Amino acid sequence: MHARKYYIFFKSALLMFGFTTSAALVAEDAPPPAKDPTQKEAIPTPTTDTQPYSNDYGCYTVEFPKAWAIEKTGDSGDIAAVSPAEHESDTLFENAAVWVEPVEDDMNLNSYFNETLILLDAHCKKFEVLEKGETAIDGTQALWFKAKVCRGGVSGEIMQYLMVREGRVYILEYTAEVGAFERFGPTFDAITKSFRFSCPPSNSSIAL
Repeated sequence: MHARKYYIFFKSALLMFGFTTSAALVAEDAPPPAKDPTQKEAIPTPTTDTQPYSNDYGCYTVEFPKAWAIEKTGDSGDIAAVSPAEHESDTLFENAAVWVEPVEDDMNLNSYFNETLILLDAHCKKFEVLEKGETAIDGTQALWFKAKVCRGGVSGEIMQYLMVREGRVYILEYTAEVGAFERFGPTFDAITKSFRFSCPPSNSSIAL
């Protein structure tokens, strides 16, 4: 399996590690930042005010909330959209990401999905799958899971959708600090529903 990227998005920096997933996480043992008791916590909701994004390399389009900052990785199909701060003491940004990479000839969607879970379990201090299932995104079969993750002293919740199409694996990933995922769920769902493949499929078929 080709190594994917692992991101931790904080307010002041973008840190990169070689690992198999992306994440916006919070230090496991660190106390939460002090919050202004008069500051109400923002509740993200789906919005029609979006910014469309098109990736020619990955042959896909997707829409992110307009207020989110897009971080593109080189000329590849990798992209991340980072949410803005919810309040002045906010030190962490939730985010959505799309990863695209070639898939090995002998690896179908089920084997790629299972290997992803095995690698996460092996490389994380804690990896607990909360839910998993199957759906379709733009008419393409997708396997998904939601999990609690802790690695390198940071922890959070992630959700990944994995698809195999035209010799590539597509990963849609959403990350949030523990306790915030449900608030961002409707926004994450809206991003997933906006995802479209922009290149027509060839005559070749990919085993699922």
